[in-house]
Amino acid sequence: MPRSRKQDAVFTLMMVGLMVLGMNVYNQLLHHGFGPGFLSRVALGAGPAFLVALALTVAFVNRTCKALTRRMPINREARWQVILVTSCFMMAMMVTLMSAYATAVNTGLNSRFLPAWGTAVAFNILAALPLQLLIVGPASRLVLKAIQNRRAS
Repeated sequence: MPRSRKQDAVFTLMMVGLMVLGMNVYNQLLHHGFGPGFLSRVALGAGPAFLVALALTVAFVNRTCKALTRRMPINREARWQVILVTSCFMMAMMVTLMSAYATAVNTGLNSRFLPAWGTAVAFNILAALPLQLLIVGPASRLVLKAIQNRRAS
């Protein structure tokens, strides 16, 4: 857990950045495959998506997920339970919101928006859950722990 505003900022930037990058790679592979232009499509989509995801996380999602986690009947002494529940709430909210963003950008706000958004959420949750729980979350916590240990010594 971050122990200062600076650590919280670094942790949030890592989590958001890695999730946006991972999900952008996933979606580019899913929709266009790997081929010419792959890296440029990933790079072009990652910047705006990162800014939107960061704004949503800081303005709304972090506080909401932490509040929801506090209401869950879990053992708060078992850190893994707090991490798991918070991560699942974060992933679910961000997949829902960022899928809406990507659908609006790619489809527009028209009669196709709602069905396309539902499909996007279903496909994105398949990648976001393991990405968050197995790669991005542990990697971000590992870096945060290294920062904390470095400060302690």
